[in-house]
Amino acid sequence: MTKYLIALLLSALSLSCFAQSPIAQVYPVVGYIGAKKSEFSPQSNIALFYLNGIDSKYSLTYEISIYKWTDKGLEATEDLMVFPPIKKVEIGKKYPIKVISKIERTAIQKSYRIVFTQKELVDPNNKSTVAIPFSFSIPLFVEPLAQKEVAIESKYQDGITYLKNNGNSMFRTATITIDNKEVNQLTYILPNQQIEIKGHAVLGKEY
Repeated sequence: MTKYLIALLLSALSLSCFAQSPIAQVYPVVGYIGAKKSEFSPQSNIALFYLNGIDSKYSLTYEISIYKWTDKGLEATEDLMVFPPIKKVEIGKKYPIKVISKIERTAIQKSYRIVFTQKELVDPNNKSTVAIPFSFSIPLFVEPLAQKEVAIESKYQDGITYLKNNGNSMFRTATITIDNKEVNQLTYILPNQQIEIKGHAVLGKEY
């Protein structure tokens, strides 16, 4: 199950302002706890998101879960709680989703994934028709108490470039250059995480 979730989560990210399934969307697509006070960070221990229904064909109910995101994948966690954990969505309305941290911030940024999983989808005009549920996710970061720093160490060996983040905050790339060819690729490198990329020359651009 964990391997399935990881593949699904990474493929569902978007560079736009919304993360979405074919019939719902969430914004913002990246959340922060402990960031500068804003609409989406109203208190030091809270992150706020909005869930919208965008298709009128189905009744929508979402189960909302949070996983700790490490260099080894996703893990169950009680660090954060989400309210509400299950939400029925009406089309054309937006619903606040609140994530509350139960832990103290540390010198290193902590990473999580919020997973939105549709429950069974029923067409109100045809009760015998059930659509395939869809899941998507967004990243959430608990900000460090110390100043954020990114220190990328790179090494090339046997056709593979290794990138390691020795800083206390995640590094996010929008493009990667391999053999002088630029490839659009959204990649997160978490603190103390190392990733492998095939190719001779790798360049990351933070945005």
